[in-house]
Amino acid sequence: NKEDIDYRIQNIKWPSDGIRTNVNIYDFTEDFHSITLDGVKITAISLPHTIQNYGYRFEADKESIVVTGDTMKTPALTEFCKDCDWLVIDAILEDYKSHLPKEAALKMRQNLAHSHITGEEILETVLAANPKNVILTHLGGPIEIDAIREKYKNAGYAGKVYEAKDGLVFHSGTTV
Repeated sequence: NKEDIDYRIQNIKWPSDGIRTNVNIYDFTEDFHSITLDGVKITAISLPHTIQNYGYRFEADKESIVVTGDTMKTPALTEFCKDCDWLVIDAILEDYKSHLPKEAALKMRQNLAHSHITGEEILETVLAANPKNVILTHLGGPIEIDAIREKYKNAGYAGKVYEAKDGLVFHSGTTV
């Protein structure tokens, strides 16, 4: 994520400490890479976006979590998150809302569609990959989570669907 990190440090003025300095950096230069740290197997996969982007699968104690980051739909993502316990997925286009005027909001949604997975594509991925739980993140505004849950259930998904929120914590499958 060098390009993204450089951008944030140089243009947004994020401090480099904890991002570039005082951290262990592992260079993932291949499309698929895996390491084990402290008993956790971490696998990265390159995912399509406007800049180099990776999804990560963390596996330990017979449990797995996949975090997509920004992505578009790809068969590689479906295979990567197959039967995981938790799928944390980019859902900015799930139910995109904007404070922008209607025409500008439509243009923004069209632009985002060239770099993000849509709500329909998320559902297709979930049905094919069958994760036990889905957390919709990187949202484009408030979503109608109950309606989304109903849509997933009606499509045949038996797992649970959550809306990511600051402070949301999970312990052994239970939200806190």
